[in-house]
Amino acid sequence: MTSWNDRLKQVMQEKGVLAADLVRATGLSPAGIKKWLDGVTLAPRYDDVIKTCRILNVSPEWLMDGVGAAAIKNSIKLDLIDIKGSCGTGIENFEEIPQIRQLLVSPEWFSRHFSYFKPGNIKIISSLGDSMSPDIEDGDAVFLDTSDTSLIRDGIYAVLIDSELFIKRVQRAPGKLIFISSNPVYTPFEVHSGDGRNVRFLGRVVKSMRLLDL
Repeated sequence: MTSWNDRLKQVMQEKGVLAADLVRATGLSPAGIKKWLDGVTLAPRYDDVIKTCRILNVSPEWLMDGVGAAAIKNSIKLDLIDIKGSCGTGIENFEEIPQIRQLLVSPEWFSRHFSYFKPGNIKIISSLGDSMSPDIEDGDAVFLDTSDTSLIRDGIYAVLIDSELFIKRVQRAPGKLIFISSNPVYTPFEVHSGDGRNVRFLGRVVKSMRLLDL
């Protein structure tokens, strides 16, 4: 009979979930998660189990006791893209084919947060820096509507400028784009149409939250 630790490792491998993901989801230390995976911890705290089951999309009964079906039925898959959008001065880490993992959420959760959006259009990246605080905090999961890239209206966008990825409030003005931070400590900057810079909008920010809030 397999232990809960074995089932944990099994489903992590199947879904591409890393130990670091469990650290973020539970708030435990890397050493604490290692004890889980090594079979040292036999009885984890219930609230840590619930947080783990949320990120793995499995039932607590199956994980801890091997009872019932593992998967939560009718889950919606959202792409979690392994790039960080800078809420500071930019970060050169965008790749044409970034690593993608999937976050599984229930239809009820998706409807509650994104009732007007299609699941396939929602992508998730992480924020980096404090320039968009308090709208977006450092380390937040940032949900993008990738169907909204034409800048028809002002808003907060994930935008690639040359090789730098930013999350900024964007305003269109004659002959230029203005990129504005929510944090007044940071000065707005502009990109003019004649600058020869490559500006690509990846999507409009429709929500941000801590992954622990999922």
